[in-house]
Amino acid sequence: TAIIEPYRRRESSVVEALIEMYLAGVSVCRVENITEALWGNKVSASTISELNKKVYVHIEDWQNRPLQGSKYPYVYVDGIYLKRNWGGEYENVAVLVAIAVNEDGYREVLGAAEGMKADKASWVSFFQWLRGRGLEGVVVSRARQAVICFPPAAQL
Repeated sequence: TAIIEPYRRRESSVVEALIEMYLAGVSVCRVENITEALWGNKVSASTISELNKKVYVHIEDWQNRPLQGSKYPYVYVDGIYLKRNWGGEYENVAVLVAIAVNEDGYREVLGAAEGMKADKASWVSFFQWLRGRGLEGVVVSRARQAVICFPPAAQL
């Protein structure tokens, strides 16, 4: 039996593993070395780059999918700080996340955005992005901070 189907250069699970390594922060050079150790030949940096371009198209489609027509009785938002490597230097970066409960009671990630801080300006921008994608009827409040409503409170 063949592990890789005829006329295919690599198994799809191998492609998924390459993408996952890169997205997990493994450097392209390290991915090349791992593939050489496992299979006896390197997967080129350009191949890894092409695979990632295909993935980023799907990520962008998901990130920008319309939210019109969906009702979310509950929307939870939070920011988390992660360390990110920028050219060998680590810095804290805020990731703002919105998770909603839909009418059927299932959780849905509405969006996640990387910002430099979890400050008011970043949150306003994040909510404007969600609203631009069609999220409506949400009131967001946080102790000691301004309330953000859309539609405006006068329309509630």
